[in-house]
Amino acid sequence: MVDYIFTGLARKRAELAGEIERTHNRMRDLAADMEHVDATLRMIAPKMVVETIKLKAFRPPAD
Repeated sequence: MVDYIFTGLARKRAELAGEIERTHNRMRDLAADMEHVDATLRMIAPKMVVETIKLKAFRPPAD
């Protein structure tokens, strides 16, 4: 009886661990992309402080 519970929980944990790893990879890619954009902005407008650019809020769809 306990075997199928263990198997299900182990599978769920593996799924969550995989999702966390994919999210970390995506965050690393996004951070690298932002560094490239920041570097380009600094070349175009050297006096601009890119950290003062406000974040764009995520708004989920209304439906």
